[in-house]
Amino acid sequence: DSDCFVHTCSDRCIVSRRGNVVDKVCRCSNRANQFCREDSECFSGITCAFGGITIDPEDHSTCFADGKVRFVGTNYDNLVTACEMQSFDVERATDVAYVHYGSRHFLVFASDSEQPTQLWATGDGSEPFVLVSSVQSKFASSASFFYSPLSDHLYLILTQRQDANSLILRWNEESFLLDHTIALAGGQSGLHFIHRGQEYGAFAGSTSSVDGGILLFQAYDDTLPPLDGPNSITISPDGDHVYVASLSSRAILCFLRQPAEGTLALLSETSLATLGPLIVSGVKPRAEFYGSPVRGVLDMVISPDGMNVYLAASQDNAVHTFTRNATSGALQYLSSVTDEDRSKMMQGPRQLVATADGTRVYAACLHSQSVVALDRSPATGALTYRDTMVNGERRVVSLQTEVRPGGGEESP
Repeated sequence: DSDCFVHTCSDRCIVSRRGNVVDKVCRCSNRANQFCREDSECFSGITCAFGGITIDPEDHSTCFADGKVRFVGTNYDNLVTACEMQSFDVERATDVAYVHYGSRHFLVFASDSEQPTQLWATGDGSEPFVLVSSVQSKFASSASFFYSPLSDHLYLILTQRQDANSLILRWNEESFLLDHTIALAGGQSGLHFIHRGQEYGAFAGSTSSVDGGILLFQAYDDTLPPLDGPNSITISPDGDHVYVASLSSRAILCFLRQPAEGTLALLSETSLATLGPLIVSGVKPRAEFYGSPVRGVLDMVISPDGMNVYLAASQDNAVHTFTRNATSGALQYLSSVTDEDRSKMMQGPRQLVATADGTRVYAACLHSQSVVALDRSPATGALTYRDTMVNGERRVVSLQTEVRPGGGEESP
């Protein structure tokens, strides 16, 4: 009981004056409803009684049935119980993160080993967590979830102790896919926060890559307004880049492809949103603000050597050639084959195909009902017109030899 007698009659005193008489009445600091004039008055009826925590009734039948209830103290009536519901086999766990997103609850465990980072999920929490996916990581040191209002997605940050990068992964309703990498060797921790409406990410490392400091990134939204009416897609022979041509926005978007995950990341600086006054065949396009020369795009192919991208522009009756930077994926306009005077019968090119040897490109043209053959320069990839086959056209397909009567000689 002596441990309880540590309070004094000195808390919230009330002083009143009646004439020359000053009366001071205080409250006991350990018993707020009891007035006192000296400390001994506060020590009446105080015993070192057990103090419990009153909680609402809960259904712990599952815990009791399994014999996994853990109690603290000796009074079982008014204590919070810790119930072991599920165990997780994680090698050298270093961190755990939780988030409730949509209709699901997620747990992720970072492992300071070569074991993949495990993502577990459950519905309303009444059922056990189940393993939904694994993320390839190397000695993960920390894990944290965040929701980005900017992109309206759930993300997962993983820092890696023995890798040159920290990872930012995006939830696609099935699994977490790699979205960004942060160059940070010896990563120890990463977090996301919002300040004055702007999103930021902070990453801490312990190696000379950041001199033991913190990297701070400002998030920004990389929207895809040029992806309006996509109707043609091709992939580079090396598998590093994917190109998407859009009919309505008249643009070619370049994406960096992650071979292991198969995910795509937009490369804004290398995409071709052709808004400038590019000149086709020496004459300005009729409406350059439409995004020439990518007007009326219906098909796109890449050469077998990956050096060029060819575009069928039906609105301009043209096949455009672009050179490709194999490292960055950037495209640059090179030249065009057009049919302004209709002499080539290449009206409304709709589909292209490049030969495996890289010497020809063929265009199927809807309006002129023709197939146009184009020669390809092995040095630059530029195309030149070669020939046209038109529907209903009559051509000599073979020559037959015959013997003229009495002539004794064969003549064609």
